[in-house]
Amino acid sequence: MMNMKKILFFILIIIISSCHFNVLTSNYLNHVIFIDPGHGGKDNGASFGSLVEDELNLEISFLVSNYLIKAGAIVYFTRTGDYDLSSKSASNKKKDDLKERLRIIHNYKPDLFISIHMNTYPSMNVNGA
Repeated sequence: MMNMKKILFFILIIIISSCHFNVLTSNYLNHVIFIDPGHGGKDNGASFGSLVEDELNLEISFLVSNYLIKAGAIVYFTRTGDYDLSSKSASNKKKDDLKERLRIIHNYKPDLFISIHMNTYPSMNVNGA
């Protein structure tokens, strides 16, 4: 059942993405866009059953990048696998990871920065962004 939810979720993302980016295809020619799939490594982010945010963020980031590349953008990622950006000797891995993401962004000076994140809440009465 969980795989079906994941498949439906990705179909929805693809539909939304294709509708949105088809309108904007000419606007991204040669623009440098940096995509930051949130979390990674030991920091999985939010979870729902077997779904974990860092994996979904990465998959969504690849889907978004495909649309942007087709629209003529130059796309970079903060990560392309299941790892964080902290140094091995960092005493505070989360802080060091965020600091490294910021350093990368400042070095590349992209035209647009996109950070992909998701949230979850234990109560079914709560919904929204």
